[in-house]
Amino acid sequence: MATTASKSLFTVDADTATSTAIVDAVSAASGISPLELPPLYDAIDPDAVDALFAGRGANGTLQFRYADYVVTLTGNDQIELARD
Repeated sequence: MATTASKSLFTVDADTATSTAIVDAVSAASGISPLELPPLYDAIDPDAVDALFAGRGANGTLQFRYADYVVTLTGNDQIELARD
């Protein structure tokens, strides 16, 4: 994880679903247990995220709000978090 004053950057492991990596990243950045975070499906469809980013190295960027963060996913397996 890399952190600047307002952003944190995480890398999605090849053996981890992107939706799981999002929750883990927000948990790490916020210090809140994944079980205490709101369900990811309240912000975005986790199955759709997993499908879009399943072929590691996919092109494109996806951005949405989740648990007081702006989450940006990139095709190079990166999750960027910025406080909302």
